Amino acid sequence: MFEAATISGGMVELIQRYCTQHQLTVPIQCTKYTINDRLPQRTFQDMLSCIQSQQPTVSGLGLQIGAMAQTRDTGVIGYLSSSCETLWEMMLRFTRYNRLAYDVNDMSIDYHDDMIEISWDVDRIRPTLIHDETMLALFLPLMRRIVDDPNLSFARVHFLHQRPANSLQRVYEQFFGCPVQFGDTHTRICLPISVLNMPLSYSDPALKNILERQAEALLQALPVLDHFHEELRKTLISTLHGGEPTLEIIANRMHLSVRTLQRRLTERDLTFQTVLSRTRQTLAEQYLQDDSLTLADIALLLGYSEQSAFQRAFKQWTGSTPHQIRRQPASAASEETDPVPDAVPPSSVATGSVLTSPVATGIPLS
Repeated sequence: MFEAATISGGMVELIQRYCTQHQLTVPIQCTKYTINDRLPQRTFQDMLSCIQSQQPTVSGLGLQIGAMAQTRDTGVIGYLSSSCETLWEMMLRFTRYNRLAYDVNDMSIDYHDDMIEISWDVDRIRPTLIHDETMLALFLPLMRRIVDDPNLSFARVHFLHQRPANSLQRVYEQFFGCPVQFGDTHTRICLPISVLNMPLSYSDPALKNILERQAEALLQALPVLDHFHEELRKTLISTLHGGEPTLEIIANRMHLSVRTLQRRLTERDLTFQTVLSRTRQTLAEQYLQDDSLTLADIALLLGYSEQSAFQRAFKQWTGSTPHQIRRQPASAASEETDPVPDAVPPSSVATGSVLTSPVATGIPLS
């Protein structure tokens, strides 16, 4: 079974906090989850879209939402990061336990000259712009709090999506305090390597050891994931733009015989066509959130030679047409359909419930 992308249940409190302060209607999904739950990424996106429908003219809306984040919103990883000795140590912990807060796309750290780059791939989910805005916006205040430097800024910020026509470039650059680029291949942030030695204000080695043991236990608590699904899904996605993928083409790209691929599918009570259709449906629903993509563009990205073939398939999957889904407010979208098929990087391990209190850590909640 494919695993759904999830994030920390603390994000529910962030959404409620923002709506309360701005006197907005709290998304109904907030009543169904607590800080100890894993929140499906699809549901979180619906919550953000509900806010967006109430504030459609706000430029960089996700920045304002994320700026209200508190340490507890990210669960145990927030407290663990705060208890480290340096910003570099915090980065290492955040990378290792990233899935506790954000089990959506894989996070990686790279070095380029005198810069450190943190990026998120799009192998599992293609997040919307407001989703990425919110996540990057909460990351910056967290870093500023734990080093006790309100002027700490990124060197550069890159967003996967294009900047909406109604959003102002200066809003983003004023918020992050650096140049911001849109339409990149990945969402990423860059920091000078020199900041990595900055000491953290709430460093506590004894507490760090306790929290790290808890984080490891939470990671180990999840079931082992089937990486065959990961490889199959990634192969399908990388092949779709070239046209209709066949069993033979996919088997060859996975360096398997057709018989072996068929056997592995059968062992999991799956068929090739079922996996292909589910992959296309998930991608289609994500692409439809991007208004810069036409239906013809989406059809080509999904490997259809004609737009009409895509529209017929989408109606068969969902009972609605692509046009109807685009007109429908995202907050009214169904919560029952999880993003599928979701794969998790082999280096990742499990996640679970989150720490709900600072347990007398001395680390501030906000």
